[in-house]
Amino acid sequence: MHTTLSLVQQQRIIANRYPKAKIWFPKKHRGEVLWADLKLQVSPIYEAYRVLIGYKLGVQPKVFVDSPEPVKQAHGIRTPHLNYDDSLCLYDPGKGQWADTDAIAHTTMPWTLRWLFHYENWLVTGVWLGDTIAPVTKDDAPPSLPGLEKPQ
Repeated sequence: MHTTLSLVQQQRIIANRYPKAKIWFPKKHRGEVLWADLKLQVSPIYEAYRVLIGYKLGVQPKVFVDSPEPVKQAHGIRTPHLNYDDSLCLYDPGKGQWADTDAIAHTTMPWTLRWLFHYENWLVTGVWLGDTIAPVTKDDAPPSLPGLEKPQ
């Protein structure tokens, strides 16, 4: 039987794997939301991106690329796998690919690196070589959860 990882456990795993990450619990959400701010880079030939990851127990993490901000459109089409709120579409939520027993540092962050890899290649080629699941539209999205909006 797997056990849900607490926010503090998630914080420790992230800090251990990504020691330069800034991790905080916004006071206005009474410690019920964890945010991590870190730089991710697929390889030295790719751009380094500042990424923000928000997590609330029982809810799949939200990932935003803060800078450089992803383009909204290129090659005459909207950027693939970018959700309506500009969070990254990393996996198919309907397939149970992520659970609250998973460490964000071991799942969501590598998936983010994979997204960045496909994004960089898409910018050059116009072809998205990653998974083909459609991103979440505003009409299909679950109700917005306080604390998981992109921090300003």
